[in-house]
Amino acid sequence: MTEQIKVVAILEDDPLVLRAVERMVLFHGYCARPFFSAEEFLQAVATLQVDCLVTDIHLGDYCGIDLVHLMLSALDVEIPVIFMTGSNDELLRKQAAEVGCVAYLQKPFQAELLIAAIERATGRKIDPA
Repeated sequence: MTEQIKVVAILEDDPLVLRAVERMVLFHGYCARPFFSAEEFLQAVATLQVDCLVTDIHLGDYCGIDLVHLMLSALDVEIPVIFMTGSNDELLRKQAAEVGCVAYLQKPFQAELLIAAIERATGRKIDPA
């Protein structure tokens, strides 16, 4: 029986980071759905078949934590979330935990940490080569 490929949405407003995370996700056998803005993601989220969201906390005019609140309350969409941030802010870490994030990764992070978090979020375990 063939395992269905898991879909990971990636929301990041820095094009270089977005592309790097997208490559990591693809390399490890996931389908990547990149988004450059919170608005673009919010327009698509209701119709997306996504197993996990990897998002920056600071998205220009948007906060990733507020985005999760909006998905849950206004859009009634619940997706496991992994936060990325360049900030070592304990309050943000606490707020991320309160919205139920799977992981809180401080940039720069190792690919293995991201993939392990995606595995937890999607319930998929990749066999080591």
